[in-house]
Amino acid sequence: MNDRAEVRQGWQKIRSWLEDQPVGDALDLLRHHANDPLKRSHEVFVLCASTRADDANQWRLYANRGSGYAVELDPSVPLIVASEHNLTPIAGGKISFSAAGDLVEVGPWMHVIYTEADIEAALQALVDKIDSATTSIRSSTADPDEKDEALQDVAEWAYSDLAEIAHLIKEPGFSGESEVRIVVTFFMQQKHIKYRAGAYGIVGYAELVTDPSGGGAHRVLPKKDAVDALPIKSVRLGPLLHEEHLESVETFLRNNGLRGVGVSRSEVPLR
Repeated sequence: MNDRAEVRQGWQKIRSWLEDQPVGDALDLLRHHANDPLKRSHEVFVLCASTRADDANQWRLYANRGSGYAVELDPSVPLIVASEHNLTPIAGGKISFSAAGDLVEVGPWMHVIYTEADIEAALQALVDKIDSATTSIRSSTADPDEKDEALQDVAEWAYSDLAEIAHLIKEPGFSGESEVRIVVTFFMQQKHIKYRAGAYGIVGYAELVTDPSGGGAHRVLPKKDAVDALPIKSVRLGPLLHEEHLESVETFLRNNGLRGVGVSRSEVPLR
């Protein structure tokens, strides 16, 4: 899904922390990135899940008030964006401007950051990482041009790391959800984004499938090349679904090529 409000919220919290920090090369670089993010929020998509497999609040809020399902995914299996649109061919191994629209970064599952202390720890760790890298570059014996190129590389990955933190920040009042996220960032989103009707209007989203390369590809996968839709490990029925529904779900999964996926019922006494 594409949630602009949460993306903006993360950047605002980062800016607030940076405003209270002293002057310094790493901090000044992060201020520059935070004050003028290079990637528009619409290019950022978030897949949200919870590590709480059978939780009353999750059932009430996200699963039809207890009459829905909880789908367990294998977090060790990397995912990639799939698209029904044709990809632009790459000539001679070089990425052209038009082919850049097929590039996407799909991160691993990461825990959401809720508290101010955890936000500060993540940002301070990034500052230390930047300082260490720049100190090493400036003290090296490389020629000035190579040093400048290396420092530019630092500026680029510093933005990526900062954006990752921004996309993981959420208000502490939601900490009970124990949320984890995969963040998807398009370099040029355009043709590979789908749209659906949402509660507050049209919503953009990206379709994720199992990455057949297993190595975290950085190019959109043609839908026809997708082997498995998602690495589903199990399905749990909501506490308000009748026990006889188990057999229907098991048959549904088998008929859709998901034989072996475990099916169980919630143990929450939801009423």
